[in-house]
Amino acid sequence: MFRYLKMNRIILFFILPLFLTIQGCNRSSSEAARIQFLVPLDINAGLGTIETHVFRVFDVQTFFEANTSNAGISPEDITQIQSSFGSFKGKFTDVDLNFIDGITVHILLDAVSGQRKELFYLDVVPLGSKEEIKMLASTSELKEVMNQEFIDLEFSIRLRQFSSNSFVGEFDLSFGVFVD
Repeated sequence: MFRYLKMNRIILFFILPLFLTIQGCNRSSSEAARIQFLVPLDINAGLGTIETHVFRVFDVQTFFEANTSNAGISPEDITQIQSSFGSFKGKFTDVDLNFIDGITVHILLDAVSGQRKELFYLDVVPLGSKEEIKMLASTSELKEVMNQEFIDLEFSIRLRQFSSNSFVGEFDLSFGVFVD
């Protein structure tokens, strides 16, 4: 009798959640193309820690048409576009990015009113010497805003200490394009 109860507990607490997790990961759509582009950003020496520093970069080319046509898909077939991978590092040399406390990347829907949608974020960058900061992808649906050839981006950077050197950083942003 006790073995029967133990077996039911094992099934209930271990096997059933594992099965549901695996089933929940199956998608009806598959990634058909990837949009990836690099965005350089000048970081000046002497930026303070009291405020969040916001940098806007206008007319960033996404290569949307080239990426989708190379994959053999038309814009009408696309069901969703989602953030996939985002990182920040020095463009020309390795830079110690330990002075950065948090990063957020937004797409500007309307530059005048400030409407925006989150693409990537990392609220608290772990302490330690870093040459690259890998950000988390947002769960936003981006089909309506990423299907353009040029977009406007906003980078918010919060510092834990003053930036001691000027350098050119580079954001590597990647998005998955899904079809049925």
